[in-house]
Amino acid sequence: MLFLAYLFDVLDRTNIGMASLTMTHDLGMSAQGYGIAIAAFFLGYILFEIPSALYLARVGARDTLLRIMLLWGLTCVATAFVPDARFFYPCRFLLGAFQAGFVPACICYIALWYPPDRLPGALAIQQAAGPIAGIVGAPLSGLIMDRLDRVAGLAGWRWMLLLEALPVLLLAYGVLRLCPTSPATAAWLTPDERALPANPAPAAITASPRLRDLMRDSRLQGFAVSYFCLICGIYTLAFWAPKLLAATGLSTQQVGLCAAVPGLAAICGSLAWARYTERRPAGQGWHVAVPAALGAALLGACGAEAPRLPWLLTLLALSSAALYAAYIVFWGAMTRALTEDARPVGSAYVTMFGLMGGLVSPLLVGHFLHATGSHAVGLSLVGTIGLLGAMGLAAFFPRTGFAIRSTAKPIGCEEETIIRF
Repeated sequence: MLFLAYLFDVLDRTNIGMASLTMTHDLGMSAQGYGIAIAAFFLGYILFEIPSALYLARVGARDTLLRIMLLWGLTCVATAFVPDARFFYPCRFLLGAFQAGFVPACICYIALWYPPDRLPGALAIQQAAGPIAGIVGAPLSGLIMDRLDRVAGLAGWRWMLLLEALPVLLLAYGVLRLCPTSPATAAWLTPDERALPANPAPAAITASPRLRDLMRDSRLQGFAVSYFCLICGIYTLAFWAPKLLAATGLSTQQVGLCAAVPGLAAICGSLAWARYTERRPAGQGWHVAVPAALGAALLGACGAEAPRLPWLLTLLALSSAALYAAYIVFWGAMTRALTEDARPVGSAYVTMFGLMGGLVSPLLVGHFLHATGSHAVGLSLVGTIGLLGAMGLAAFFPRTGFAIRSTAKPIGCEEETIIRF
C-alpha cells in the first residue's frame, strides 16, 4: 500500500513536467512562471513539514497518511479545472502543504513492523516507487495527453491531472481498511505475534523528539544539507527532462516514452549500488558521495546546446541512475541513525531542509532559461551545487559516524549505546 501511495505521491507532484508541454501555453505561463509554479509546491511542503510531523507524533502514522492522501487527491482534482495561472499557483502551494509529512509518516509506519537491521531494506523497496513513477508515469501521461485531448472540451493535460489523482482517493480508502494502526491492532496476527515489539529501543536510551534538541546534533545538520544537494539534482531531472527531450523535436507521446528511460536506469542503478554497498559497510560516506558527484556532473552536461537525442538520453539515464543510487544509500543510513522517538521530527526536518532544493533548482533553471533562452546555465549551476554537496558528503560522513561502527550514537540519544548491525 505504501509503495503504491508513494508512487502516486511522486507522480502527482512531478506530472506537471509532462503537462508543461501544452499547459503553459493554455494558461499563458512563461518559462519563469513555470519555475514559480514548481517552487510554489515546495514552499507549501517546506512550511508544513514540521507541523505535519508534530501532528504525526500526536495521532499516529496511519491516520496521518489517511489525512494526507485524501487532501492531496482532492487538490489534484481541483487543479485539473483551474482557468488560468492565477489559480494554478495556489493549487500547487496547497498540494505541497497537504503532501507535507508523507515521507516521515511512511518511515514511522514501516518502522512499526520491521526491526532495525531490516528497516533500511524495507525503506529502499518502498522508496523505489519514486523512480518507478518516472518509468510508468511519463509514458502514461503522454498517452493520456495525446488520446484524450479536447475530449469533453478538456485539454489533454487536464485529463492527465484528473485521472492520475483519482487512484489516490481509492488508495486512501485502502489505507483505512487494510492498514492497521500498529501490529498490536492487526487482526491477521496471532496474540503472540501482536505482543512482539518490531523495533524495540534499548532501555539505556532516553530520546528526545523535540526539534530544538535535535538541532544541536551536527549530524542531523549534515544529513539535511546533503539531502538538499541530492534533491536539487533529482527534481531538476523530474521537472525539466521532458522539456529537454521535447527540444530535440519529439512528439508528446515520444517524450513520454523517452522520459521513462531515466526512471528505468534509476531503478537498475539504485538496486545494484545498494547491493554493492551492503557487502562493503565501511566508508558509506563515499558510497553516497561518489554517485552524487557523478550524477551532478552528468546533469550539468545535459545543458549542451542542440544536443542529439541519443547523447541527451544517455546523459539523463546515467545521471538519474547515479543520483538515485546516492539517494537510496542516504535514506537507509539516516533512518538507521535516528532513534524511534526522534524519527518523526528528525526525518521531517531533514526532508523539509532538503526539499528546499526542489524550491531553488526549478527557479534557477527557469530564470536562466527565460533570460538566456538556454538550459545550459541553469543546469550547470545545479550540477555545481551537486558537486559541492558531494564534496561535503565525502568530508562529513566519515567523521560523524555515518560509517557503520559498533559505538555509533544514534541521533536523539542522550547516552552512548551499542548498535548491532
